[in-house]
Amino acid sequence: MSTAPPPAGAASRLVLRAKRLEMQAAHRLGERIALVDALRECIHALQHERGASSVYLASGGERFAQERLDAIAAGAPALARLAALDAVMERMLGAPERRLLDALPGLLEKRFAQLRAAATADAETAGDAPAAAAWQTGFQHDLEAALHAELDLRWHPIRALLAALHTPDHAHAVA
Repeated sequence: MSTAPPPAGAASRLVLRAKRLEMQAAHRLGERIALVDALRECIHALQHERGASSVYLASGGERFAQERLDAIAAGAPALARLAALDAVMERMLGAPERRLLDALPGLLEKRFAQLRAAATADAETAGDAPAAAAWQTGFQHDLEAALHAELDLRWHPIRALLAALHTPDHAHAVA
């Protein structure tokens, strides 16, 4: 039995789709880089303001009053940029992320039913009850992997913030 090659148009559509997806991924990466950069700027401004405020407070309000006000004013654009980028990221990633996370319990339920049905059928055929319970270990591993993936997804913003804290610019601002 021979299979006919796919139509020439199907291959070019597939290549175009792959290129579009690659461009979308690059755009999303660029948005994430911009967000991390805005976080870095914001953290730098907050650290600068914190340093000026510390000197101001330690001196009883006698030193660094103007520097403190300047640092607060300088930090406002960084905070505004961060808020704007955060809103863009939420619009871009929020809904798809929620849909994926909302679908997870249903997918796990299907997997559970699948494994249990297969194990029940195997146990009835072979008559081996202990082997029938082994499917639960497999499901436990699948469940743990899904939970780890969800935690990893939820930790991405925190990791970005931590990475921004460890940039050379930030280290220079603290020193």
